[in-house]
Amino acid sequence: MILIERAIPDNADELSRISLESKSHWGYPSEWMAAWTDALRIDRDQIVAHATFVARRDNELIGFYLLRIDGEKALLEHLWVRPNQIGRGLGRLLFVHAVEQARTRGAKFIEIESDPNAEGFYRRLGAQRVGTVNATVVDFPREVPVLRFQLDQISFDPIKMDGTSVSSGNGGRIKPHKSACKE
Repeated sequence: MILIERAIPDNADELSRISLESKSHWGYPSEWMAAWTDALRIDRDQIVAHATFVARRDNELIGFYLLRIDGEKALLEHLWVRPNQIGRGLGRLLFVHAVEQARTRGAKFIEIESDPNAEGFYRRLGAQRVGTVNATVVDFPREVPVLRFQLDQISFDPIKMDGTSVSSGNGGRIKPHKSACKE
């Protein structure tokens, strides 16, 4: 069973490892990974200041997200899963949870500057590309997509994964199953 719960400051080092492992999964050059180390580091203050949730299986942290709320706008600053969890539904489960958190906190939309390798994942979940931003790394010019999710236009089918389910009942709102998620 997968449990989603609020991250605690002591999770910071492990969350940083997960983000680095996941990013490196895509085969980026080591120079780029070194350049991204600070951006992928999660610190204790971020965990306290923002909606940060972890996914656990058998007491092992296997993924997380960090959502920053700014009025009606929610920024999904991080959503990472361990490489051995990619393609198994965990990212979707975490995203569905993040959507509910954004709605609960008054956001009208979620925005993300997506890694190009993750753009397809977010687009399949309903994202619309609204632009790009310059993301030059080690003198290599690149652009990353900026994606937006209108929360009043997103609904999800139920998720079943290792005993975890998410229901899309309740007027199209996403409602995490109580046995799967706790805050």
